[in-house]
Amino acid sequence: MKTSNRMKSWLPLLGSLLLLALFVSACGSSSNNTSAASTPKPTATATPAPSPTPTTATTVTAYKGNGYTLSYPQGWQVKKALTSVVFISPASEDITVTATPTGGQKINTTQVASATLSVLKATGTNYKLDPSMQKMVTVGGQSWQQSGATVDNRARGPLEATILAIQHGQNVYMIEILATKADFATFNTKYAQPLLNSFKFA
Repeated sequence: MKTSNRMKSWLPLLGSLLLLALFVSACGSSSNNTSAASTPKPTATATPAPSPTPTTATTVTAYKGNGYTLSYPQGWQVKKALTSVVFISPASEDITVTATPTGGQKINTTQVASATLSVLKATGTNYKLDPSMQKMVTVGGQSWQQSGATVDNRARGPLEATILAIQHGQNVYMIEILATKADFATFNTKYAQPLLNSFKFA
């Protein structure tokens, strides 16, 4: 049956998503793990603290993937797993780009996104879809399907994710933006959107 063949073609994608879920569960932010340790505070002095320099994502590194190019913030880790590439910030928040061959078949990107969110759901409790999210967005000059959800991850606490999916050429492309729920809005504006704006199909 065609449905069976399509599901077989998704196996590499689902495998890479499973690896991603395991990575998310095991990797917790090192800053969260060390925040409990405290050092006795010295007596306050009259010396004013310098104003912090705002951190921006203006310094970027170019990356060429399977049928696409993008730019990501310099200093981030890049990890590859099967058909996926994970771009990881110093705070262990990440953006994953997946390009999976379709074998020339027409793939339902709604089901691809649902499969991804199912993997996210399995990493914790209190999973909730975001019904207010815009259904279609433009990335790389193409219309992508968009969905999102939150979950209380067993390793990292409350997480929020946005999933973008499209079939383009001979691949299904998916972009997952994942961060702690408290930091998601800032992470999305400061890092994810510039990366999406740099994304181009090659």
